[in-house]
Amino acid sequence: MSRNEQFHSFPRPLDKRTFTGMNLSEMLSMAQARDWATSGRARQIRISTGLTQQQVGDHCGVTGTAVAHWEAAERTPRGRPGLRWARLLTELAARPASGVSEQVAST
Repeated sequence: MSRNEQFHSFPRPLDKRTFTGMNLSEMLSMAQARDWATSGRARQIRISTGLTQQQVGDHCGVTGTAVAHWEAAERTPRGRPGLRWARLLTELAARPASGVSEQVAST
C-alpha cells in the first residue's frame, strides 16, 4: 500500500461535514451505515432485497456509482443523501428479503 493510499484509506475520521444539521438519531444512523459499508453489510443488505445500486442511488438522490463507492468504503456518505441511504439500509435490514425492491423503488 502506497503512502497516498494509506492517507486516504477508509474509514476516515469523522468530520463536521458528515453530520452538519443532523440530530443525534440521524448521526447514529449515519455511523451505523458507515460501519455497514466497511464491513460489507450494506452491500449484502442491498443485494438480499434485490435492489440495484442505481435504484438505491435514485432513492437517495445520487448516482449508482456513488452508492458503489459508499458500499466499497471508498467514499464517505454525507449530508442528506447519506442520511437517506442510512435510513434505507436500516429499513431494508429490518424487512424480510422478498418483495422489498418494488416497495422501496416506488418511494
